[in-house]
Amino acid sequence: MRSRAATAAEIRRGEEPPETAYVQPGLLECQHAEALRRLGDLTPAQEYAEEALRLADSCHLRGRAHRLATLALILAERGELEQATSTAERMLDCTAGMESERLAKRIEAVTMVLSAHDTQFVKAFASRARQQADIPL
Repeated sequence: MRSRAATAAEIRRGEEPPETAYVQPGLLECQHAEALRRLGDLTPAQEYAEEALRLADSCHLRGRAHRLATLALILAERGELEQATSTAERMLDCTAGMESERLAKRIEAVTMVLSAHDTQFVKAFASRARQQADIPL
C-alpha cells in the first residue's frame, strides 16, 4: 500500500489540467475498496478504504464523506458494527448541512446495511441519519 500512497502524494495541483481537478489523493484507493467490497473481498477492501482515508486530509468534505461511507459499509459487512457505526457517525459529521442527492443515497445505503442489526448504537445512528438526510426508513 505504501507505493500507492507515495504515488497519490505526488499529485501537484498546480501542474494538473483543470479537467482532472476532481482527482484527489486517495480517490483510486476508495474506488478499489468499493470494487473489492462488491466482490466480497472485505479484508483488502478495508485496507484500501483505510488508505483512502489516510490520504483524505487534502480532499474536500464530500470526498471524505464518501470515503467514510465506503469504510462504514465494509466494516458493517465484516460484522464490526460498533466501528462501522462510529465511522458512519463521522460521515454524518462531514455531511451536516450539505445538500447532495449522491451523499443522501450513500447515507441511505449505510443506514440500510447497519439497520439490519438491532443494537442501541445502530438505532441512534439510524435516527440521526433519517433526520439529517431525510431518509424515509
